[in-house]
Amino acid sequence: MPEQSGALVGMTVVNLGGGLDTAYAAKLLSDLGARTIWVEPPEGAALRRRPPLADGAGHGAIFAHLASGAESLVPADHADARRVLRALLAHADVLLTDAASHWQADLPTAPHAQLITADLSPWGRSGPCAEWRGSDIATWAMGGYMYFTGEPDREP
Repeated sequence: MPEQSGALVGMTVVNLGGGLDTAYAAKLLSDLGARTIWVEPPEGAALRRRPPLADGAGHGAIFAHLASGAESLVPADHADARRVLRALLAHADVLLTDAASHWQADLPTAPHAQLITADLSPWGRSGPCAEWRGSDIATWAMGGYMYFTGEPDREP
């Protein structure tokens, strides 16, 4: 195994999320040298099945790119997840979550004071849109991008 280099060598990132947001954040941190561990549900992260799918690869191209450099861990059940997460987070530096993980309820209540937790949500955790599910097109529309693109005499 080649020696790692980068500004974040020695840091450990636990990715508990399943979407593009946490996968991309983990990829950026991994590219900077952090050890990233993706804790997946029993059926694997939904991102594995997102097209385009490569023939015979068993996962999509987006997953292959974003998970490159990451380790994958799949707890057997909720008891195993509680044990594994407690052990991982006792020494981790960063926790990435989107609150939609299969294992969200198994997170320890207070891993350690220095743990940086990034909870990624397209609409926040409180307010009138907190329960909305995010998507690429909704983010573009709500962020204003679709307002200034397209033809002026047509819908965005």
